[in-house]
Amino acid sequence: MMFNIIFCDDNSQYLESLTSYVQKECSAIVPEGLDFSIGPVFRSGQEVLQYMGEHHVDVLLLDIDMPGMSGFDVAKIICKEYPHVKIVFMSAYDNFVYSSFEYYPFAYLRKSHLADEFPKIFSRLVERLIKTDRQIRIATTEGIKSLDANSILYIESERNYCTVHLTYGTKYVCRSTLTAFEQEITGFDFYRIHSAFIVNLEHVERIMEDGTVLVKNEMVPIAQKRAKEFKKAYMDYVRRCFNA
Repeated sequence: MMFNIIFCDDNSQYLESLTSYVQKECSAIVPEGLDFSIGPVFRSGQEVLQYMGEHHVDVLLLDIDMPGMSGFDVAKIICKEYPHVKIVFMSAYDNFVYSSFEYYPFAYLRKSHLADEFPKIFSRLVERLIKTDRQIRIATTEGIKSLDANSILYIESERNYCTVHLTYGTKYVCRSTLTAFEQEITGFDFYRIHSAFIVNLEHVERIMEDGTVLVKNEMVPIAQKRAKEFKKAYMDYVRRCFNA
């Protein structure tokens, strides 16, 4: 399997050292049978988006603080048009961490902690890419569909049917149960928050005080008896993502 990593940072010197370091880590960490294409590198968000319109990209290491089009501006477009891309935000500042949540990044890398943080992030990245390379096949009312697990926002059950809500607005209806779906998505970051709902933790934006969870601008109810364990599971997920 081959995965593609590209880079975007307006600091040419840092870009050079970063790509060299990532190349070295790939050689040391990547398991047999898996390979990475490292580069190209870009110095502006406009260049990245133009490239992504013509080439497949799996991972983007993206600087946040750039002139003109910021990393957040770039990520907003990527979330909408290329939701499969794993974004690793990079910054010299810690205060961007919480603001970055809005754009569903895979991780947040502090530039001054590259040697400490990147190997952990990259190990998780390899694991996630292997998992997402295994598409979830579901029998919908429109036929068999193969879905990237990360494109699923949440799954809703009603009687003998489930509706799969996707990041890009599409919905698929299946004659199935949530229990059956739980078996299909084992190993991914999903959580059953209600007898009728499973959410993808990657797309959770906020846990509300009224007993609901905000998932990409949609409110999904949390069963009271599941609330405590769900909050713990979500915090564990956030810590894993941001090495807290």
